[in-house]
Amino acid sequence: MASRIRVLVGKPGLDGHDRGARVIAAALRDAGMEVVYTGLRASVPAIAAAAVQEDVDVIGLSILSGAHESICRRLMEELKLRKAQIPLVVGGIIPAADYQALKAIGVAAVFGPESPLAGVVETVRALASGKPLPEASEPEPRAHVPATRLDHTAICVKDIGASIALIEDILGQKVAHRECAAPPGVARERHRRSPQAPRRARRPLDRQGRPPRRARAQSGFSPSQGVRRHIARAGRSPRRGFAHMTHIFPLGEIPRTAGELPKKMLAWTIRPEREGDPEQAMKLEEVDLPPLGPNDALVLVMGAGVNFNGVWAARGKPVSVFKMHNDPFHIAGSDASGIVWKVGDQVKRWKVGDEVVVHCNQSCGQCPECNGLDPMACSEQKIWGYETSWGSFAQFTKVQAQQLLRKPKNLDWLSAASYGLTYFTAYRMLVHQAEVTAGDNVLVWGAAGGLGVFAVQICKMLGANPIAVVGGKDKAALVQSLGASAWIDRNEYSDLMYRPPETPERNRARMEACKRFGKRVRELTGGKDVDVVFEHVGQQTFPTSVFLAKRFGKIVICGATTGFNLEFDVRHLWMRQKQILGSHFANAYQDGPRARADGGEQAQGEDGDCSTGGGGDGGEAGRRAGGLEGPPELGSGPSLLVPSVDGRDPRRGCANPARAGRAREPVRSVRAA
Repeated sequence: MASRIRVLVGKPGLDGHDRGARVIAAALRDAGMEVVYTGLRASVPAIAAAAVQEDVDVIGLSILSGAHESICRRLMEELKLRKAQIPLVVGGIIPAADYQALKAIGVAAVFGPESPLAGVVETVRALASGKPLPEASEPEPRAHVPATRLDHTAICVKDIGASIALIEDILGQKVAHRECAAPPGVARERHRRSPQAPRRARRPLDRQGRPPRRARAQSGFSPSQGVRRHIARAGRSPRRGFAHMTHIFPLGEIPRTAGELPKKMLAWTIRPEREGDPEQAMKLEEVDLPPLGPNDALVLVMGAGVNFNGVWAARGKPVSVFKMHNDPFHIAGSDASGIVWKVGDQVKRWKVGDEVVVHCNQSCGQCPECNGLDPMACSEQKIWGYETSWGSFAQFTKVQAQQLLRKPKNLDWLSAASYGLTYFTAYRMLVHQAEVTAGDNVLVWGAAGGLGVFAVQICKMLGANPIAVVGGKDKAALVQSLGASAWIDRNEYSDLMYRPPETPERNRARMEACKRFGKRVRELTGGKDVDVVFEHVGQQTFPTSVFLAKRFGKIVICGATTGFNLEFDVRHLWMRQKQILGSHFANAYQDGPRARADGGEQAQGEDGDCSTGGGGDGGEAGRRAGGLEGPPELGSGPSLLVPSVDGRDPRRGCANPARAGRAREPVRSVRAA
């Protein structure tokens, strides 16, 4: 099936409204195209960056301010810097005389007032498909009718002389009188020194005769977090007696007033009829805000982590997420950082404005398992953003209040959003399930990926010996920096992976590779088999994991990214009394009070994923024998390194989680709000 045409509609400049841009966007959507709208007064660099990130086919600008030539020239320069060749279409109040100048800059088509919507749609369709433009794609320049008289005009310019000459040329009239107003500061100075007494500013009619309003409280949000306030509403406060609501918040901006709610939000949604790869399944839509229960919290998402369960949700495999909940759409995302924006009436520990990290475990909170055993044993336990909707790939997310953790003050939003699911999962696997102790040899599959980087570090902190398995020698330096004293490149064992259906010849080749792999492991452990295998790859590696574990050894598994149906020689399991241990995320004790982060260096995960890593060299000796009492504080003592963002400026993260389907490993940090 051919992919839909993607169009970015931008509204740069100082225009006062965007009604025309929204009409164009609606017409393009009605024609079956996807539209990415950047909002009113978007900057030119932001439009160019969004166009490249969203991989659009055409850019359309709506300009009323008269600055169309300079804006288009700047945008073409920004696209050139990004090595992007995207057709540009411009519409608005544009004089016919400027059409050719815009074409010379590189604008593909120009639409003036009264242009038919059908012509705009057909032109965009032709540009996206590389076909010739339809005839009369832009209106014929109308005959110039000189104005007879212009009563008054006000302009703000650098050179008044050049501007007057331009006006006289366009209007065909001579300027009879001109007056230059002083800058605001100078004007106030002149008024203060005037012999006339300054007049008191009049109050609005509805405030005359009433006491003055109290001073407005300043915003509680620091601009240092890399987020712009909502400029369009800066300085305004809600009307008395009403909850201030706007239609939608532009991406990358937060309102000045904490708790201010829009009517709708932007979200990357999955719908049943388009399940498939993420780029096909996840579409940006405007949806209503989620309803809150008494123990829920609404969080303004500032950063979101992409995990492999988002790929499963998009594909609808191994099971469709729509069999797990009754919502008409699904919003994925099981890691987030953000600001508490609204709380249910039973929430006591959190308030609007709190900066938080969200863990992904949801449970009923009322059963015996939730109150004394382990919430992971709750019959209603679910992973938020996978088994439930309203995940982090949206401007707002709905969570249970018990999912909230304090955001580490020294982490930016993206770093705080990227470590939760993988770090807490690895901790439960190694500490509580496999009970790794000092001196254990632990084989870690995917050691340079989202789970593996934490597994290596946790093993090192416990005094164990992590043997890192990586997919290429170029990843060796990373895992060594995290504390792995030994590593193996699985690419050197080409027949090692199990891929059904397996012929007898293929089985013999795989077993030979498995034995050679085991021999290499024993060379690295001083002749010993491994005590624990850290498994999350699944079908391709599981037979080797069972084969390599020592007598009475353990294979702990939390996932199966290469396949869920596991085949292995069970004789190696029962005759040597090995154990297979399932593990799933973590409980509040394992990811709660001690699961804080304290900065550190940044490490990039396998396949370019934004994962975390760190290089502790041991320490915490008192804990090694009996296991950690709780997840170690990131950065304290032997530290765990916090996530990287592919070396990018954290304020310019990818706005499209659908692109995450190209990655094979979990955890990439993305910007969601």
